[in-house]
Amino acid sequence: MKKTKIIFIFLVFFYPLHNNRMHSEIKKKVKEEEINPTHGFNLHIDFSNSIQNKIKDELFDEYLFLSDDLKLDFKGKPDNKHTTFRFVQKFEIKDKNKNEDKVDKNDLSYSYNYLSPLIDLAYIKYNLNKKLSFVIGKQYPTFKEIESNINFHRYPKKFKNKDNPFGINIIYKPIKNQEIQLQIVKSNSMKYYYNIPTKVNYVIVDNPIGFSLGLNWSLFNKIIRNKWSYSIFQEDEKDRYWKYIALESGFHLKSFSLDVNYMFSDEDRERDDLISQIIRLCQDNDKFIVSIKSKTYLIQAQYDFFPQWRLLAKGAYETESFKRNIDELYDLVVENKEFKREYSYLGCIEYYPYKPNKENLKFYVSYERHKMNYINMIKRYCKNHKDDHIVSFGLKYRIKLI
Repeated sequence: MKKTKIIFIFLVFFYPLHNNRMHSEIKKKVKEEEINPTHGFNLHIDFSNSIQNKIKDELFDEYLFLSDDLKLDFKGKPDNKHTTFRFVQKFEIKDKNKNEDKVDKNDLSYSYNYLSPLIDLAYIKYNLNKKLSFVIGKQYPTFKEIESNINFHRYPKKFKNKDNPFGINIIYKPIKNQEIQLQIVKSNSMKYYYNIPTKVNYVIVDNPIGFSLGLNWSLFNKIIRNKWSYSIFQEDEKDRYWKYIALESGFHLKSFSLDVNYMFSDEDRERDDLISQIIRLCQDNDKFIVSIKSKTYLIQAQYDFFPQWRLLAKGAYETESFKRNIDELYDLVVENKEFKREYSYLGCIEYYPYKPNKENLKFYVSYERHKMNYINMIKRYCKNHKDDHIVSFGLKYRIKLI
C-alpha cells in the first residue's frame, strides 16, 4: 500500500512538470516552423551587370552596358537527410531578327534583344553514407568548377560545351579531405550547336557518351588544395573524340590565395568551329573540319587587404595548333603547326558592402587586356580578335527570396 501511495504522489507532482516541458518543446518547434515554413529550401536570384569601355588609340572608343548573368537558383534538402536537389534556371540575352525572311540577318538594326530561358542545372544528390554519394540529372562536368573560377570577369572560356550534360556522377570519399569522382554523361556534340557539314563516309554515333574522372584533395587544413580531372567525350562521328585535362593547384590562407591552372584540349573536331569556318571560306569548300590542340596556362592571386576589399590579379597564356594534316591544305594545315597565341591579363578591385554575407553583393572595377596573334592567312579573317584594352565597372548581387 505504501508503494502505491509513493507512485501516486510521484505522478501527481512530477508528471505535470514533465508534461509542461514536453508541451513547451512542441510549441517551440511550431513557432520555428511558423517563422521558417520553408525550412530546408532556398531560392535565390543571381544578377550581374557591368559597363565596359574599350580603349583604342589611348581613348575610350565605345561603351557597352551588359547584363552578364541572370539566373534563378533553387536548392532544397527535404526531411530525408540523405537527399538534396538543385534547380537553376538561367536567362541569356540574345538578338533575334524581327523579320528573318525579308531582312538581311547581318543588319543588326533590324534585331531586338530577348531573354532566352535555359535550364542550367537540374539534379538530385543522394548520400548513401559518409563516403559514397550519387548525383543524377543535369549537372556540371567535373572540370567546370575550375573553369568557373577562371572565367569570372570575362576571362576566355575553355569550357567548350554550350550546355551542361545529363548523366550520373559517383562521388567517393576514401579519407578526409579527399574526393574521387567518376562521371558518365551524354556527350554534347558540336554538330548540335554549329552547322557542321556532313563529310563523305560519315558514320553517325546516335548516343555519344562522355566519361570524366576527377580527384579533389587538400593538405594542412585545406591550405594546399588540388583539383585534377581527365575527360573523354565521344563526338557524334565514329572515331572522333574530345579529350580534356584540367589541373588546378592552390595555396590558400585567410586573406591571401594563389592558384595555378593548366588545361589541355585535344579536339578531333574543333569545338568552337572558328578556324574551320575560316578555312572553308578561304577554300570555298564546305567539307573541311580541322583537328586542333590547345594549351592554357593561368595564374591567379587574390588578397583581402581590408575586410571588405579584395585585390585580384590574373594572367593567362594560350596556344593552339593543328593536330593533323589536311592533304588538300598542305601549305596551311600542318600537324603541330601553331596558328594562334593569346596573352591575357587582368587586374581588379572588389568591394563587399555587407560584411556578414560578403558574396551577396559586390562591386568591382577592372582592367583587362587580350592580345591574339594568328598566322597571316587566318589573321585576315579574324578582325574582331584585336589587341583589346577593356575597363569595366560592375556589380554582382544575390537576392534571397526564400
